[in-house]
Amino acid sequence: MHTFHGQLHIGGMTIKDLEGELREEAPQEDSGEWLLEGSVRVDAPAQAHLEINRTYRLQLDDGRAGQVIVRSLVPEADRLVAEFCPCCGLPRETPCATG
Repeated sequence: MHTFHGQLHIGGMTIKDLEGELREEAPQEDSGEWLLEGSVRVDAPAQAHLEINRTYRLQLDDGRAGQVIVRSLVPEADRLVAEFCPCCGLPRETPCATG
């Protein structure tokens, strides 16, 4: 697992300056997209924009990006931890995989 910085795109809105951890990452075949699984910490002002089972676009600061689904939201001090999975699943079975 390693840390990342990036942003979540929600329709026409963006939650910026996010920090999180990636548990799994793999390039998606025949595409520039990535399959990303992990968690991200969200500060209070942006928490109202997150919903379980909603699809978001996660854009990492290193240029990688992929569609993710938020699977759980867990309060942690003054932040919310959002667990996410790739929309189309990872190559191996994971508890979070969807496809």
